[in-house]
Amino acid sequence: MNGLYFHDDYNAIMTTDLLELEATQLAKKVVEEHILNQRQKHMDKDTLNAKITFKAIVQSR
Repeated sequence: MNGLYFHDDYNAIMTTDLLELEATQLAKKVVEEHILNQRQKHMDKDTLNAKITFKAIVQSR
């Protein structure tokens, strides 16, 4: 698609690093931050669940 847009001199959507619009760069950054935050929340939840499970195992002995 990028080749077609480039051939027709359509400058609104260029996603290559060389011709990337500022809005596209911002969107990528926001999405990456969101993904990292979600991943961290998931890891925190898994850690908490592991601690609770470990505590239950220790108390049952």
